[in-house]
Amino acid sequence: MSFRACDEGALVFHNSIVPGAFTREMIGGADASTAMYASLCVPRARARGLVVVVHTAIGAREAFVERCCDALASAGFDAVAPDLYDTGACVFDKDTQRAIRGGIERRAAFGARKVRETVRAFRRETKTTQPWCALGFCLGGQVVLDCARGLGADRDEDVLDDVRAVCSFHGVLDGVDLDGTAATSARVLMCHGASDPFVPPENVDACLNDLRQRGIENVQLISFDGVKHGFTRPEKVQQSDFDAGFGYDAEATLASWRACLDLLDDATT
Repeated sequence: MSFRACDEGALVFHNSIVPGAFTREMIGGADASTAMYASLCVPRARARGLVVVVHTAIGAREAFVERCCDALASAGFDAVAPDLYDTGACVFDKDTQRAIRGGIERRAAFGARKVRETVRAFRRETKTTQPWCALGFCLGGQVVLDCARGLGADRDEDVLDDVRAVCSFHGVLDGVDLDGTAATSARVLMCHGASDPFVPPENVDACLNDLRQRGIENVQLISFDGVKHGFTRPEKVQQSDFDAGFGYDAEATLASWRACLDLLDDATT
């Protein structure tokens, strides 16, 4: 199954893609009924670690998700992108998105648990047990933070203690009243547009407080003044985008991508 070009432009920071430096394949889900679970990019040289890339509310079939995995594999990481919707297609209808995700009671099952299932599927396929990191965009930013929170995880869950770092790009930031077994040693990076109308300052504060109350102390927030939601998306340049609270910002994109790569370098060394 190929990715569909649901977005129009390549992310600026994906100019780091090195053709021929990696291979691409699919890996299976937790059971045989999951026909399409995740896309995997594998560097031809020995991998430095595993990075899970978590999609926006539109789904894993956006072309920029593929390019993100390509860039990470070019940098020497195994990169896997789970399709949390399990549809094999972009999901544009908001009611359909909400129906698949469910309410707050399904938040952990939809997101963090599926990411951990992806890590286990990768380990089964590759017969490795390497530590892992995760990065996510928009909704995916919330999901990777929930991975650090350990939402829906048992204390003896095999992959929980192996998460080294998570990075949120213009993610949904909030505090959440759900139980979890936090990965307290994980490093957290949040790259946020200070003018994001969907994540007001009080939500940012609630997220920071929630993470720290769970015992996650290594948290870094990079806030870009005047930058809106979806700032890594080069197609968000129309007046209608700006009016809706979105806006591409090349400087914030480059700075956040570099900060993410630095985090991954440190976490996997």
